[in-house]
Amino acid sequence: MPNFASQFSTIIQNLTFTNEASSYLKEIEKNLESDLPPTHGGYFSQESSQAIAREAAAKLRAHLENKLRIERNDNSEVVDFETLRNEWTKVVIDFHKNENWGFVSQKEKPQKNLSEDQKVARELMPYFGLILLIATITKTAFFYYGMHMASNPNETNKSGLLITVFLFFAAMIFFAWKKYR
Repeated sequence: MPNFASQFSTIIQNLTFTNEASSYLKEIEKNLESDLPPTHGGYFSQESSQAIAREAAAKLRAHLENKLRIERNDNSEVVDFETLRNEWTKVVIDFHKNENWGFVSQKEKPQKNLSEDQKVARELMPYFGLILLIATITKTAFFYYGMHMASNPNETNKSGLLITVFLFFAAMIFFAWKKYR
């Protein structure tokens, strides 16, 4: 789910929280996706997740303002941990009782919006894996045939070493050709 705390803070600007309540607000942010999942399984789209976070923040604000107005006659705007926890529980219960507030879930998990760095990293992962595999296999073959060639320079060891070198370069060329297309 999107950054709940930033959306929450833009919606609730005039309320002050105790330190314990501020910590709990961070916990709410971390657990938002597990607190407000689709009732009947599936996934919410990115747009629905953002709208749910906004609506949850608006409902929580309304609950907190109502609670402060009713119970506090000294016009204190400080929200304590117990009040925040109780009012957040009411919002979560309301979400589940009212069938996801009308938001429809989808069967497929929505695509995450990746940054450019994440896209590049995902594109490079097959390269690293294949190069590591090729290097490990050919290094083992180089060592094996190289040690035997040094101790016993016969045609079998020489041809094994040459085949290993050829297969290494062939695999690298094939890999480069395949990834180039």
